Amino acid sequence: MQILDDKVDHSDQLMNIVATDESIRHNSNLYNKHHKFGILDSGFKSISWPNSTRIGPNEELEVDLLGLQQSFRRNSERNRELTSLNHLDLVYNNLTGSIPSFLGNLTNLHYLFLYQNKLTGSIPKSIFGLRKLISLDLSDNFLSGEIPELIVQLQNLEILHLFSNNFSGKIPSALSSLPRLQVLQLWSNNFSDEIPKDLGKQNNLTVIDLSTNSLTGKIPEGLCSSGNLFKLILFSNSLDGEIPKSLSTCKSLQRVRLQDNNLSGELSTEFTKLQLVYFLDISGNNFSGRIDARKWEMTSLQMLSLARNRFYGALPNSFGSDHLENLDLSQNRFSGTIPRTFGSLSELVQLKLSGNQLSGEIPDELSSLKKLVKSIIWEIPINLGRVESLVLVNISHNNLHGSLPSTGAFLAINASAVADNELCGGDTSSGLPPCRRVKNPMWWFYVACILGASVVLALACFGIVLIRGRKNLELKRVENEDGIWELQFFHPKVSKSVTIEDILSSKKEEKVIHRGKKGFSYKGKCIINDMKFMVKEINDVKSIQSNFWPEIAEFGKLQHPNIVKLIGVCRSDRGAYLVYEYVEGKNLSEILRSLSWERRLKIAIGIAKALRFLHCYCSPTVLVGYMSAENYVWTER
Repeated sequence: MQILDDKVDHSDQLMNIVATDESIRHNSNLYNKHHKFGILDSGFKSISWPNSTRIGPNEELEVDLLGLQQSFRRNSERNRELTSLNHLDLVYNNLTGSIPSFLGNLTNLHYLFLYQNKLTGSIPKSIFGLRKLISLDLSDNFLSGEIPELIVQLQNLEILHLFSNNFSGKIPSALSSLPRLQVLQLWSNNFSDEIPKDLGKQNNLTVIDLSTNSLTGKIPEGLCSSGNLFKLILFSNSLDGEIPKSLSTCKSLQRVRLQDNNLSGELSTEFTKLQLVYFLDISGNNFSGRIDARKWEMTSLQMLSLARNRFYGALPNSFGSDHLENLDLSQNRFSGTIPRTFGSLSELVQLKLSGNQLSGEIPDELSSLKKLVKSIIWEIPINLGRVESLVLVNISHNNLHGSLPSTGAFLAINASAVADNELCGGDTSSGLPPCRRVKNPMWWFYVACILGASVVLALACFGIVLIRGRKNLELKRVENEDGIWELQFFHPKVSKSVTIEDILSSKKEEKVIHRGKKGFSYKGKCIINDMKFMVKEINDVKSIQSNFWPEIAEFGKLQHPNIVKLIGVCRSDRGAYLVYEYVEGKNLSEILRSLSWERRLKIAIGIAKALRFLHCYCSPTVLVGYMSAENYVWTER
């Protein structure tokens, strides 16, 4: 099973996948039970636009919502039946204009879904008169204005999604008076001022995401009053003060992201005993104090980031978890040695300890961490250079001493990666002084000379290959009869084989292998060596933001057996294409119904491995939220 990666963080600029790590799009028993796509039944309970036609990711309509209003005005019989409508779903289309106020006449409406469109203006006041609403999702539009206190009328509301819009002003305090409210997601807007002080006290909150706004003040005490809050996301605001004591005893918490605020104070002993928390990021704040003078009992912890704070003292021997995969304690004031017990973190993939005041040697036990991919620390045991999975080392800004290993990731290490230490040895590129030689018999001198010459020769060859490889991977401009094109490939072999003619000649009807909402995919073939590849067309090039192409280049570095490799990009003023490796297989949406449960289990495991790699092991993290069978290819492998 292979997955096409379509998502980076909170950005909808790759293909047609829309969701994020923090977006729970109706992920509840409530939604799974009631949600239907594009059904117009005889009792007029559920409707999509137009009549009896499904509108989803595979179909695009440029219509104005006012057209829906006019349609029902022409038919008085339908107009009378509107009062029985309980489900209106017009998602993933190209709807424009403002939300018509006549929707407030649908008094029996339980579910209103208008997300992933191009709607503008403010929310009509009539919407807040829909007293039976259970779920309201207007996210991923261009809506603006303030949310009025009239929202207090939606006493049955359980899910409110307004994220990825341009809403501003204060978050209405009336939200605190909605007793059934479970999921509140307002991230990526322009909300300011304080979070309502009573939020959570009278609600039944399970998920709160108010990240990427301009919120100030303190975190309210009552957010976990329901006892069911498991996800708290408040990063990238200007919140201050300490973490409320009530959150330190919120035993239902599982995912906490408070990074990049102005929070301060010390971590309470109770907070470090929350046993269900598996993801904790409080980096980029002003937290202080010691973290070694207490017993950590976060038994589920997989990711912990305390970076860029003011913690000091020794590092704790344990964080209470055997599942830690990502540990970032960098840019603090920690001192002393690295605990040998860190070598027992068998699942550790990334370790960052740079920018502290650590001293002494790195424990040999760390060399047994087989999954360690990225390590930023210290003074180095020789065995660490033999860890094959270690590809990147940064040991800068510590008080480390000793010699650099001459193997693995320490070969040709950059000078900035070893700065501000007391180290010696390494290649000339490290900028370190040579280590003092111990007197040895003459034959050692000759052996050392031979080995040194071999190393220099190997480095020279490696440098030549590296320079040539980088040159092949640089952005190139080529001209043909269709104009000037910019080409960039991410693999040297591909750059020598695939030409602009190969890419453009694949754009034929008989070579179409997938018809998507934002472009077609074609099967291509290289003239030189018959290498096959897939070309995905990107429509509406002019609407692509400037940061799209640099982000695409990062995807070219991803390598995983369950992820289709992005091997190149091609663009001009007339069009743009993404070039992927060609995978022989079938689209999951075509074969899913015919598969046995055993096969489906294997598919689920393959998808899980790919998502685990993208969400946990990539740097920066690649977040995929929206899952569609259209983006998966089943292979016999």
